[in-house]
Amino acid sequence: MGFTNELTDVASSEKITGVSVYPNPTNNQLTISTGDEKLDDIEIYNVLGQLVKEFNPQGASKFNANIHNLSSGIYFVKIFTKNWNQKGQQQQKIIKLIIR
Repeated sequence: MGFTNELTDVASSEKITGVSVYPNPTNNQLTISTGDEKLDDIEIYNVLGQLVKEFNPQGASKFNANIHNLSSGIYFVKIFTKNWNQKGQQQQKIIKLIIR
C-alpha cells in the first residue's frame, strides 16, 4: 500500500510543483524545501484536526523541522508561503505525513 507526496493548493486544487517534504515516512526530522518560494509558517495537525506543532521558518526556502516528540501516526503538514494568489489568499499546501 502506498501514497503520494504530491502537494495540492487548497484554494484551487491545482498541483503545486517545486515543493519537497522529506523523508516521508519519518521519525525525528522533516525537511521542507520550496525552491524559489519563501516559507511563512508550517503547521502540523493530528488526524483529529488538532494543531500539535508549529514552526516559523522566517522566509527560508528550506527548513528542517524537529518532530522527535510526536508520537507514531498520521499527521497533516500545512505549509504557508509568503506568496499570495490573485484572490488575495495566502498560498497553502497540505501533505499527509507518516511518523514511525
